[in-house]
Amino acid sequence: MTVRTIGIALASHPQNGGVFQYSLSMIDSLRNLPESKYRIEAIYHDELWEKHLPDTFIKRKYNNNVVMRLIGRILKIIKFHDLSDIAAFMTNPLVLAINRSQADIVIYPCGEEATYQASKPAISAIHDLMHRYEGHFLEYQNGEAERREHRYSKIAKYAKAILVDSQIGKQHVQESYSQLNADIFILPFTPPQYLTKLQHTDVRRKYQLPDRYFFYPAQFWEHKNHINLLNGIKILVDKKINIHMVFVGSVKDNYNNVLEHVTKLNLEDHVSILGYIPIEDMASLYRESVALIFASLTGPTNIPPLEAMLLNCPMAVSNVYAMHEQVGDAAILLDPQDPLSIANAMEQLWTNEQLRIILMQKGKEQIEKWNQFNFSLKVYNIIEKVESYL
Repeated sequence: MTVRTIGIALASHPQNGGVFQYSLSMIDSLRNLPESKYRIEAIYHDELWEKHLPDTFIKRKYNNNVVMRLIGRILKIIKFHDLSDIAAFMTNPLVLAINRSQADIVIYPCGEEATYQASKPAISAIHDLMHRYEGHFLEYQNGEAERREHRYSKIAKYAKAILVDSQIGKQHVQESYSQLNADIFILPFTPPQYLTKLQHTDVRRKYQLPDRYFFYPAQFWEHKNHINLLNGIKILVDKKINIHMVFVGSVKDNYNNVLEHVTKLNLEDHVSILGYIPIEDMASLYRESVALIFASLTGPTNIPPLEAMLLNCPMAVSNVYAMHEQVGDAAILLDPQDPLSIANAMEQLWTNEQLRIILMQKGKEQIEKWNQFNFSLKVYNIIEKVESYL
């Protein structure tokens, strides 16, 4: 029997939000492939990945040549995309490492450009095409939408398989790209299991939080909708409902606008902005909260609601794209464009303990659909399908 080598390209920072969580789930899936059929080779530049890699993996660490990556970025900025792709074959450290690897097939959890720049058959994620469907947001301006479009159209053309999170995600790829040569596989997100193994942190003491608070873990991108969420909080505060919201996320993107809006609405006593939080504290922040309030305007699906269900945290989530498919009956659905809808959902969760108990129980049932075993089985079947093409 021929033993195939499956590569996984870990090109992102090891703690880069949802992509990091998705990569961990993929690593767990590859760990469980039958050793009689497959070897696994991890290709990475950041040594922080090494603590997440099993000893059974072949490890190929490459030097991330800053100068060459800068040249590639400049070429893209001045819209020489095709020239950048050609140059990458000879100069991009990730592409060079992949081409030198033993891999017969390479998986790209981040949807990297190396999907089509390297010479190996590729399985690539396209997590969303929101630059097409929600292109008005700030994060898709200044050429970002064009850069994403170039990358994803080429992935659609050259990858052997594309991974999407939902039926809506599949529909988006199909209707967006006529030059679609890849099979599309629905591989729903699964929550990272390590969250259940983290030791308890006294987050109230560590971050000086009140006894009761809502939790919203999201970077400060405009589409994460902090402004409408703050407007919803203001409605409740004006009704003398003394709620408190905890935001976490790096100090960048739309952060200053959010901070200004907190001040404008006089919500300083009702909002805590903790900035970047180490992974070790995330599980406790979920578990100790009254509920997750997930007000994002985009999708198709998102990872925090899965984390909440895994950690027995009730929630209210946006009724956009495939979010209802993801959470089922385990959440209150809110209209993220309507501060009153957000306020009503928060008020129900803040005041109704029985409702929170019901949602937690439904969350336990719903999360079984998206567990690591089902994720790993799908990954195995996808690899076998792609292998049949070789």
